[in-house]
Amino acid sequence: MKQTMCLLWLAALAAGCGPDVEVAEDLKTSPPERVAVLLFEAPDLEDRDSTEMRFVRRIFYSHWANLPFRDMPLNLVDMLLAKNGLDDVDKVRGADPEKLGELLQVDAVVQGEVTSISNIAPLVAYRRAMGGEFRLVDCRPGKGGTVLWRSDHEESEWGGPLLESGQVITGIRRQIENSSAVAFYRICDRFCRRIVETMPPEVGQAVKPQQHVPQIGEVEVRLPRQGPLAAGDRIEVALAGEPQHVASFDIGIYRNGIPMTEVSPGKYSGTYTVQVGDAVEGAQIRAQLSTVFGETAVAQAQGSPVAIRARPPLPPAGLEVRAEGAGVLLTWKPGSARAEAPEAGENAKEQIALAGASAPPPPAAGYLVYRAVATPLLFEEIGETRGPTEFRDESPGKGPVFYLVLAVDQAGNRSYPTPFVELGAPKAPAEEGEPK
Repeated sequence: MKQTMCLLWLAALAAGCGPDVEVAEDLKTSPPERVAVLLFEAPDLEDRDSTEMRFVRRIFYSHWANLPFRDMPLNLVDMLLAKNGLDDVDKVRGADPEKLGELLQVDAVVQGEVTSISNIAPLVAYRRAMGGEFRLVDCRPGKGGTVLWRSDHEESEWGGPLLESGQVITGIRRQIENSSAVAFYRICDRFCRRIVETMPPEVGQAVKPQQHVPQIGEVEVRLPRQGPLAAGDRIEVALAGEPQHVASFDIGIYRNGIPMTEVSPGKYSGTYTVQVGDAVEGAQIRAQLSTVFGETAVAQAQGSPVAIRARPPLPPAGLEVRAEGAGVLLTWKPGSARAEAPEAGENAKEQIALAGASAPPPPAAGYLVYRAVATPLLFEEIGETRGPTEFRDESPGKGPVFYLVLAVDQAGNRSYPTPFVELGAPKAPAEEGEPK
């Protein structure tokens, strides 16, 4: 009997009261469209870690995202706030609502205040609870600071390991479930869900999402040279448009979503450095400017398409060195392609070849010769030849000498070097009268 009464008492406490809700008429007749969830406060919980408040905020956001508002991703909210010096709860709390709306480009913000978190676990029962107040604050001009919706609630959970005979298995399961992390998540999830459920259903019918596609003024492309680009070359793209958006650019269909940085209000800049193996012909540069809610404008840069030929030629083969008088003669053979290039379709506008594709590397237009005369081997370029596959080193120096050769194509891409070859320093011709 006592156990039954105890269960009834605990159940009554667990039920508690429903959320205390206030709704302004403006929320039903003229609801905001774009909403940002701000950092949550815990002013009366000095021992509460900010990590826990961020966790509560993420759980709340997962439920809030089901409402008809257009909500800004939390990471973008934090990034924009920090960029403008609002990097902690106290600074955000003191900010003017209309200024926040202008900064975040939203119509309203959600402010959250967690007022209590309980974790009481005596021998025969436990109690976990979370309480707080949440407000939807208008940020539109002339209405800044108006509270459109307020919900105050405490969610509690009571239980015990063995409240009735025959509950051994259930009790063990409860002990596992009520480990700190799992229990905190469970009570937090239920608390946030109950809060969000207090939003009047008629608000969804009143919200009328409107698209706002940002405007792009000009897209400029700066290239280091005329003609095909080689590995190491930089493609710089500048975009002028509306400020406080997210910008990126594409190199045809070869590279997409290359990020751009807003270097000053409305001025965006991005760079792509050509990598070894990149290859594309006739690629147009396109830039995108997107709002944090996903509306995107696309503009194509003026000027000629971009060609990238950064596949390196094959390295030379069969490097041989031999002494000739006081000098050294190097000879080698050109690298040979192992595959034929595939034929392009008649309507193909971009021919794409990735490193390792079946298209052969470009032919060598010349060769660079390197020499090292001491260990550790520090190779220095000593010459270049554009045609013959041989080179004469007239001043190899004293002691052992090491050589390697690499190929270079018309665009300036360099092959991998040959394995180095070592040769003892050649003897100088004997003077007349000296023994040979």
